[in-house]
Amino acid sequence: MPATPSPPILPPAAAVRSPASGNLAPRLLGRIREACRIGSFEQAQILQRRLVPLLGLTAREPDPVAIKLALSLQHPGISPACRLPLVTAAASLVEDLTYALDDLPRPINGRAVHRLSAA
Repeated sequence: MPATPSPPILPPAAAVRSPASGNLAPRLLGRIREACRIGSFEQAQILQRRLVPLLGLTAREPDPVAIKLALSLQHPGISPACRLPLVTAAASLVEDLTYALDDLPRPINGRAVHRLSAA
């Protein structure tokens, strides 16, 4: 009997961008991975939808311009500047990324609640 395929979690375009979202939302991607691991694909899809606005915004500028900007908004020690031939992201992207990053889930009391499984 053939195995039943699992539902898609990330559309192909998002899967290509997942390394960037992994830097911007590592805890959320950990929660998605854990939901998939235990077979809770519906929960994984709900969590993945939280990334869609962020992925759309980072696609507005060439890599790594928007990623560096988003990381600089999360971590003040990181510069949003890029080397030539890349240029700084459009000013309108700063506000949009700020709202998208603020909308991502945060750990409780500033601590990660995800536990790594022993493997």
